Amino acid sequence: MRAVTPRPLFEAGRVTLEYVTVGIAPWGAATVAAVEAGRNDDDIKNKLCPPVVFSGSIADVLGLVYAAMSGLVARLREPDLMAWNEGCRLNPARGAADHLDDTRVADAFASMMTNTGRALRNLKQRAPGAAAPLHASS
Repeated sequence: MRAVTPRPLFEAGRVTLEYVTVGIAPWGAATVAAVEAGRNDDDIKNKLCPPVVFSGSIADVLGLVYAAMSGLVARLREPDLMAWNEGCRLNPARGAADHLDDTRVADAFASMMTNTGRALRNLKQRAPGAAAPLHASS
């Protein structure tokens, strides 16, 4: 199996399409487009869209999950991207927040809020290369 080398999605004059979500290519591509359209700085765009690399090796799964989760968390911290994500019909979780009156949904959101930070720290410690952000070339 050939090693997969991640590269930044955003570089001067270039956008490299990569997965930025797990398994849903249209949503990921739309996410890349939303970030590209809404930001000017390539380093900021790369922090919002770290590549989610599918190498085919189980040893790389933790890094894949770290990239996907850290990108999602970074985008959800940006009010415009959070609103875009909630309205994007390609987002499989679209509309979930409309059901907070259901205790199961409210409990799931509370659990995610409580555990996401710990999960990211745990993944960062255990995933080789997870802590190394990719930057645009100068």
